[in-house]
Amino acid sequence: LATLGLQDAALAVVASGFLAPENNSNGPAFGLWVALPAGGSLVALTNTSGTTESPFVVESITIYPNPTSEVLNIQYGLNLASDITIEIYDMLGSKISGAQLGRMNAIDHIYRLNVSEWKGGIYFVTIRSGEVAETRKIQVVN
Repeated sequence: LATLGLQDAALAVVASGFLAPENNSNGPAFGLWVALPAGGSLVALTNTSGTTESPFVVESITIYPNPTSEVLNIQYGLNLASDITIEIYDMLGSKISGAQLGRMNAIDHIYRLNVSEWKGGIYFVTIRSGEVAETRKIQVVN
């Protein structure tokens, strides 16, 4: 931001794009853009930190079968060893289930969750690593 020469100016920074474009129809890669006070097109911010490692620990999430009535498989891949928590929320945002899985290695993992006693409906699965969280929608059918 300092290279834009806009000290003491109010700026808006937008984060957008896919962490793995190859998994998302080759959509735009994740990046940061700044909206300038004068307006116009967004200006891409370049990586000046010298690191290319993603700040997101959870690289991939696959949940199946979805919809389900019995067991839900939550498959996730980590790019770094991390403490992982899985939380389930209903449509009203109330936490209905959760598990602190502890320190997990940087590999693919599968967490199986029995949902056979749940009411039919839409729920949200959140995989949390520290302050970073990824959420996916699931459906339970009876």
